[in-house]
Amino acid sequence: MSDEPTSADFRDVARASPFLRLYAGAFPDLTATAGGEIGKTFERLGELVAGAPAAPPGAAPASLCFRIGAVDSTRAWTLTITEGRCDVAAGPADSAGLQVILAEDTWWEIAGGKILPLEAFGRGRMRVRGDIMLARWLIDAVARNR
Repeated sequence: MSDEPTSADFRDVARASPFLRLYAGAFPDLTATAGGEIGKTFERLGELVAGAPAAPPGAAPASLCFRIGAVDSTRAWTLTITEGRCDVAAGPADSAGLQVILAEDTWWEIAGGKILPLEAFGRGRMRVRGDIMLARWLIDAVARNR
């Protein structure tokens, strides 16, 4: 028997904490229409973000770069957000306000709604660099546009 908390335990703790609750949103299933193509999950994420009722914090446009690492390569997708619009491009951003760095299998779990981004971060499976308020905005924007 393992003492490691389950995903359900992690969600309960995160939702009970006033601070962690801000980051405890799960993504909806971004994989449903992806057909196994990782780029399609980012396109779906961009669609959800584009419908956000408010612009991200800070200067517009805001850029988020997801770096997906595999054993033999690292790929990247960049979301560039302006009010009411989100452009998704394969490749890294020159200067992203937020970088999310994770393994491909972790992204598929997040994109499938199996684990919270906060859980991936808390378990050391995802690193985040840059504007943490932009990360909070992203989770909130996705939750509002499910």
